[in-house]
Amino acid sequence: MIKKQSKKLRRYEADILRGVTIFSVMGMHTVATITYIDTNNTYLYIQYLIILLFRYNRQVFIFITAFILVYIYNRPDFNVREFFKKRIFSIIIPYIIWSIIYVFIFNRHATLWKYIYDILTGSAYYQLYYILLAIQLYLLLPFFIKILNKLKDKTVITLTIVSIIQILIISYTYFYLKNIPDKSTLDNIILAIQDKFILFYIGYIFMGGFIALHINKFEREVKKYIKQIYVFFALSFIATILSYIIETKIFNQSIYYASSFMQPMIIIYSISIILLFFSITLNFINKTKDINNNKIIKFIFLVSESSFGLYLIHPIILDIISYLLYFLRLYIPGVILVILGWFITFLISLLIVVIALNIPYINFLVGKFKRKIDLFNA
Repeated sequence: MIKKQSKKLRRYEADILRGVTIFSVMGMHTVATITYIDTNNTYLYIQYLIILLFRYNRQVFIFITAFILVYIYNRPDFNVREFFKKRIFSIIIPYIIWSIIYVFIFNRHATLWKYIYDILTGSAYYQLYYILLAIQLYLLLPFFIKILNKLKDKTVITLTIVSIIQILIISYTYFYLKNIPDKSTLDNIILAIQDKFILFYIGYIFMGGFIALHINKFEREVKKYIKQIYVFFALSFIATILSYIIETKIFNQSIYYASSFMQPMIIIYSISIILLFFSITLNFINKTKDINNNKIIKFIFLVSESSFGLYLIHPIILDIISYLLYFLRLYIPGVILVILGWFITFLISLLIVVIALNIPYINFLVGKFKRKIDLFNA
């Protein structure tokens, strides 16, 4: 189940969770991108409900990021200078280069100020905000680890407080700020940065950090309460669907508003997804006899370790695939087109990333393998 890496025991759960989540991210982006399939109101209504049910992705990703960072770097010999140096070359420089690429592709007449603005705000393309969010977590990590260790014996009360804070913040922006007619400059700024400002994800970050500190105890509790976790997920899943229906049918909100990523219900739903994924993953790992040679595990590892590159490159591939599938919309049912777009985008993106990872001086743009995995032998 675990393997040595950087003086820490490797958590296969995090690898699997990250691999599954990046695949899920592509699914949500595919559903959101292929909007031409059917303009029927019923279809669009269902389409945006599906998008809402995929909204857990960013929350799970920030949870995984916090979990992995705290698990690896919560140690006495944590070298802060080396950590930041590594992140500059492995994250920040690739992020800048990809931002420039996206601005050039989709806004060729952009001014220099446009390039600078998009880099600083994560606005070069719709998925790049997350890299900016992760960079904020990197900058705060040394302080965050100290805070976690000071509050380690008060985990439950701390998680309760930060979760309430997050719910209040999200509720304020979702129910009030978005609906007031005359917004101030500050109101508009808050709404503009909420998806890329770390304070709006504080609950998931503390959850990931505390679970990393108490990982063995957490896994025992997950196994102990596995039935309750399934019930919690089922209830939150149903509640999320009902919230969408109530907002659109009773309160006459638009499907775009009701499927927003920043709303209180998503907080509960995302937590249930995290617990569900952990329980399923632990059960799968425990039932797998030869974990290192299992074909499914090896492929998920490949996807997990390609996730940085997949996240950066897949929108370009998806745009091309969605354009090509447009010509098939009269011959193939819409649901099939979405599934085709999802899997084709995933496979082509994965192939490109794996090839790029094996090309010197290019591989840093899509991350680097932590272990050698061959795509065709995975």
